[in-house]
Amino acid sequence: MKAVLQYVPGNSFFHKLHPITKIIWAILFGILCFICQNIWFLGAIASINLLIFFTSGIVREGKAIIKMFTLICALLLFFTVFFNRDGIFLINYGIIAISDVGLIQGFTMVFRTIGALMPICIMIMLTPANDLATAVVKHFRVPYKYAFAVTATLRFIPMLTSEMGQIIQAQTARGCELDKGGPIKRFGKMLPLTIPLLSSSVKKTEQMAISLEVRGFGAGPRSSYRNTKFGLRDAIVLLVTLAGYIVGLIIN
Repeated sequence: MKAVLQYVPGNSFFHKLHPITKIIWAILFGILCFICQNIWFLGAIASINLLIFFTSGIVREGKAIIKMFTLICALLLFFTVFFNRDGIFLINYGIIAISDVGLIQGFTMVFRTIGALMPICIMIMLTPANDLATAVVKHFRVPYKYAFAVTATLRFIPMLTSEMGQIIQAQTARGCELDKGGPIKRFGKMLPLTIPLLSSSVKKTEQMAISLEVRGFGAGPRSSYRNTKFGLRDAIVLLVTLAGYIVGLIIN
């Protein structure tokens, strides 16, 4: 079982951006996608996000993300198109009824989902968790304990995903057929596997707490050995992001 939402080392343009630049870009585009109603502008934002994703060298590690977005967008499109009865019907044959308004609203929801959520996934996969925490604490004055809680959660996701994969492989080797039967039956087979996973996560949490206490976590002001600086590429991305945000508000 492959881990998702973990940092992928690389040397792309977006890898080299300052963490604050990526945070601002993700937040502004996410807000804009929920504000804007223009389908063409939302489609442009979604296309830009997909272009960044496929050109940043994270496609192989991000296959699970692509599958998740494909499933979510397919469900959104299906329910919006086939259950919307407004507008002019383009196809009306029996229970199949597709209208122009349903298509527009369906693709608007798809583009909005990609444009709002994918920047967050890209930001997490292109930025080390420690750099994100340091940048948020230094520039946004967020208490380090809260920032550390978020980064620790991001670290636990791939760790627990990998451990769950090992548990499934161990049970499969013992003859447990986890992939047979209906959804309810398979869910019933998977449920007991969460017990060793929960036990392991509790042990890892205790080990982390002991390690933090030994190292004096929260005993005084903190410093970081990696200090990222704003550069020309950060200024360009921030200006383009701000310009796109203003254009989106005007179009809306």
